[in-house]
Order: sequence, then C-alpha cells, then structure tokens
Amino acid sequence: MEYKPKIGVLLITSGWFRNIGLQSDASSFSIEVEKIGREIVEQISDFCEPVYSGVLFSEEAAGRSADEINNSGVDGLIISPLMWCEDQILRAALKKLPALPIILCTFLPYTTLPEYLDYAEMLKGSGTVGTLQVSGFLKREGYNYQAVTGYYKTPGVYEIIKDYCNAFKVKKQLQNAICGILPFPCNQMSTTWVDEFNLRKLYGVEYKYLEISRLYKEAQASHQDEIDEFKQAIKEKGYIIDVDEKNFNEGIKYALAMEKIVNAENLNIFLHKRYY
Repeated sequence: MEYKPKIGVLLITSGWFRNIGLQSDASSFSIEVEKIGREIVEQISDFCEPVYSGVLFSEEAAGRSADEINNSGVDGLIISPLMWCEDQILRAALKKLPALPIILCTFLPYTTLPEYLDYAEMLKGSGTVGTLQVSGFLKREGYNYQAVTGYYKTPGVYEIIKDYCNAFKVKKQLQNAICGILPFPCNQMSTTWVDEFNLRKLYGVEYKYLEISRLYKEAQASHQDEIDEFKQAIKEKGYIIDVDEKNFNEGIKYALAMEKIVNAENLNIFLHKRYY
C-alpha cells in the first residue's frame, strides 16, 4: 500500500466575532463554516492523511491542535483562514510546531457574488482578507509556504494541493538520507559537482563518497551461483538484448557489487557517475 503524506490541517476563523456576539457555536453561519471545513478535509483525505481537530477560533484550541499535530509526526501543514481571523490564533499553533513546509490556502466559499450579499455571507467570504493578513505574518517570520487559491469544491484546487503534499512527503523522506557517490568528483567535468553542504542544509541528504577499487573487489568476489541466479531472473523478467556471455557475466558482477555496497553502507540513494 502506498504511503500517504501525513498533513496537519489548521482551518482558522475569528474568535472576535464570537466574543462580541455576532457569531455563536449554534448559529447557521458557524454550522456552515464547520461544514465547509469537513468537506475540505474529506477532499484531501483522498490523497493524504489529515491531522485535523476542527475549525479553530481561539488560541487554546490552536494550541491543542498543534499538540495533536506534533504527536502525529506530519510531513507538512495546510493553513487556511476560512474567514478573517486574528494572527494570535495561528501564532499559538505555530509556536508549538517545528519548522514545516506550508500550503497557505484560500478556499473560496462561492464561485461568484450574488446581487445582494447579506452580512453572514460577507463574513463567510472574508477568508481572502485573512489569507492576505496571514501571508504577511508568515513572510515576516520567515516561514516557507506555497499559496493555493480557489473554490473549495473545485477538483483542480485539490490536484495542486496533492502535488505539494507529495513533495512534502519526499522532502521528509530525504531527511537524513545517505547518498552514495561513485566515483569521486571529476576535474574534467566540473559542472557535475554539487554543493553537498547546501544539499544537507536544504534537504538533510548526507553524501558518502565510495571507492572504485571497492566496487571492483566486490564484483570480482561474486560467486557463480549468485551470477546464475541473477542471470535467470533477467531472462525471466528482463529484456533480451544481443550481448556476449563474457560481458553479460561482467555486468551482473558489477550489479551485484553495487547492491552489496548499498546494503553494507545503508544507502538510500546511489549515484554512479560516468564520464566520456
């Protein structure tokens, strides 16, 4: 079964409207916003595992949601002001969370405006203002985020979110990954050099340089029964090409040698550079 990315979901509304009596838990407006939140989470559940504890409208609720997200070990966050909201609510959550990649979503509640817009409908569409406000906070605080905007029922919006969530999954899998490099950098092709320190800083990938002589020794140590088993697997599942038996055997030896080195060094990635 394919591993789905695990994503923390922070859907935010305002506590101020409740405090001054313009909104209550039982109001039709609050029920509608909660319903939109559930539908959003249901949509993203098709391609990720959401960690979600309801629409947030207080710092206390945001802190509890952050604790649940922390305990779940997520790959990234979806943040969306479903209406205008106070910065303190989002800050209360982010203060408890590690640095995670973020998708900042503006989920529009309708596709177009009616001729007459009553007050509740106006508030329901104020998420755009909330996103603009929150984006400034995130930029100033140095958070890394991608922005997505669209009607909350539009499939295309979720396709974009899906791509970002999968990228978050890959990013997390690269953390502490070990990349074996064979052979050492080549002066004749300096454009193939990479900044391994920057790769580690950005993605957590560790480089480990390997010796060509080791590959050669491992290849020569291959047993005939290993070669025959590999050869049979190729004949059953691979493609038949015109190659003489000697080169066929040599290729198998080096393939076996690479596999042994990968297992011995616990490599997650293996790069074999060739220069012509």
